[in-house]
Amino acid sequence: MDRPVTPFSRKVQFWKRYAIDILFNGRNETFDVINTGGSLIEMLTGEKELCPLIGSEIRLGKRLGGGGYGEVFEINFPEKGTRKYAVKVSEGEDITLLGGKAMKDQYDLRSAISIKDFMKYSNLEGDENSSPSYIENGKVVVLGKGRTMRAHLPLFLRKTCVNYTKEMYICEPYYAEYAVGNLMGRYYRNGKSINFIDMFNFALCTRKSYIFMEQIDLVLGKELKNILSNPEHMVGEMKCILIQILHALCICQRNLIVHWDLHIKNVFLDWKRGTIYKNEKLEDADFLAYETGDDVFYIPSYDANYIVKIGDWGMSVKYSKPMIGSSINSSSENTAADFDDKYDLNYFLESLDEKLNNIVHQIDPNGENEYFQQEMGKIYALLRKMSSRTPLNILKDPGMFKKYRIPPKDDAKIVVIGTD
Repeated sequence: MDRPVTPFSRKVQFWKRYAIDILFNGRNETFDVINTGGSLIEMLTGEKELCPLIGSEIRLGKRLGGGGYGEVFEINFPEKGTRKYAVKVSEGEDITLLGGKAMKDQYDLRSAISIKDFMKYSNLEGDENSSPSYIENGKVVVLGKGRTMRAHLPLFLRKTCVNYTKEMYICEPYYAEYAVGNLMGRYYRNGKSINFIDMFNFALCTRKSYIFMEQIDLVLGKELKNILSNPEHMVGEMKCILIQILHALCICQRNLIVHWDLHIKNVFLDWKRGTIYKNEKLEDADFLAYETGDDVFYIPSYDANYIVKIGDWGMSVKYSKPMIGSSINSSSENTAADFDDKYDLNYFLESLDEKLNNIVHQIDPNGENEYFQQEMGKIYALLRKMSSRTPLNILKDPGMFKKYRIPPKDDAKIVVIGTD
């Protein structure tokens, strides 16, 4: 027996036809909203058309990893081709879902909700001084000036950012992670920087949020031991990785963004081999170049096996207007009230130093390998020089990374993978 055709089923079939369009369109529009101060929350909550596709057209694959704020899975969908994609799934505990609540909970719910926001995100008009009165038959009923307004469920509303300044526009970690990740992902998409993971869509479904992104398989924290296993190459590889991170942080700070959680598990790595950027095969290049103002850094291809990808923006804060940040930071010892251009790099270096010490003890526990210890000494010396400085200050220092400032020969093939 065929299922009856309903308005909902017709809508699902319509969106299934355009699964690829849903996944890959609308990113620049989100970017424009972030920069102009438009209603980003209204845009994000309006993407629920993706929800019926999750589990059918869009299927979760194997679990890739996770932490306290969500899990990451491979995803499969029609016509995805040979590229790999992933989705981060988070529980929506901090999102207010109106409806389906017991009567004893409704009073607290009403007192916490702005009727102005309620009407704005429900496309309703009426008295802004009214308040939601009760929930009836799966609908929120609002009484005001003789009018009764009803909103179909589910309805998601923005919570008040009580732990931040009044200028904070977004504080939920799901919204903040996608908003900042999409903003930085645009630098990858427009050819300005290869060093950001491309986040391309967001869906807030009942009690869960989904952030769609490109899949990157390697993590710096796990790959460090392999890097240090080749003493003849490890200093050059580490310098290439550090230059990439420094340039990416300069771009973040130009947007007044602090990652606030940039440890070695949130720095991902892609293989240079097989990577195409701006229609160029990176393995065919003699040098990969980074531009910062008048300074250019040339990374020799033989020194660089990895491309850095910064991701996981769930704790990030964007301090330029409209101000965007995650409420997770409110419980941290580090205040998110002010922009800090040293924090991300110092936090990363502390995380890196701790891991390096552990690996060195595993590889050469008695310190008997003189060549290995000599090369590690070069890495430690470099990290000490970078400590307590800003990324831009380091890249502008002519005494740092001297070798990489020398222009190659005229016939060298150069691919620019980072510019400001």
